[in-house]
Amino acid sequence: MTNNPNLTSFPYPSPELYALTRNTSVTFVPDTLLWWPSYSYRQESGLGFIGDDFFYSDNKFGVRYFVPRDCVLASPEKARQADALPDDGDLDAKVLKMSERFAPEDWKVDTLQRFVKNGGTKTLTGVIHFSKNTEGPPSFVHGGATFTAFDQIVGVMVHYYAHQAPHMTLNLTIHYRKPMPLGTTQFFHLRIARTDGRKVFVDGCIFDPSLAFEDESGDSSEEPLDVAQWDFSSDTPIPAKYIRAKVEGTFYRLSGVEYLEQNRKESRL
Repeated sequence: MTNNPNLTSFPYPSPELYALTRNTSVTFVPDTLLWWPSYSYRQESGLGFIGDDFFYSDNKFGVRYFVPRDCVLASPEKARQADALPDDGDLDAKVLKMSERFAPEDWKVDTLQRFVKNGGTKTLTGVIHFSKNTEGPPSFVHGGATFTAFDQIVGVMVHYYAHQAPHMTLNLTIHYRKPMPLGTTQFFHLRIARTDGRKVFVDGCIFDPSLAFEDESGDSSEEPLDVAQWDFSSDTPIPAKYIRAKVEGTFYRLSGVEYLEQNRKESRL
């Protein structure tokens, strides 16, 4: 496994990232602890990948994730123990290491159940940086890059709250409200709206706290949204005036055994 707990680089210093670190409703979790990274640890996983990862390659995106402070379902100690397991290049051993790192242990299940029982909302918040490699119209992010970003970060959220059970995207609908300036760092806030059997229904947005202040009525007395104070663990939606793009969609849970067996089979072709 990589020594860097984050899979993407991020601009430094970042006022946006610093604002989220000061928010007491959420806490930072590196993506190598956040979800089953089958799309991230390509060489390490040994699950049959033959190309470059579309999201993580070419430094197109930089992302940092925050989860509700009372619903941290990750264990750095467990990850270190998993990393120490030998694999010698063997596929079964590699899968075991990943399973050890992300296994749905009793304490994770109990933490999530307690969080929901106490009225918590399954959310994922963070910051995402769109590099110059995502350009579409001059000086703006390509709409397809925005779609890719949503598919990635929403998928991370779904896997996280499903204790890493594999899911696939059934549909995503993106509502583009304001152009995304190239080379900027934006905030995102996502939630699991409901579940129905194997289906998980999601919604959320990419937002800019200063957008209303800059672009709406021109009333200079209107203050930007205070990201450091906003309660991201609640069900309160981000006000529409700050939103650059919205997403809603459905994910479908696969059989874990069938998913792994298919990857094992294809990796040996």
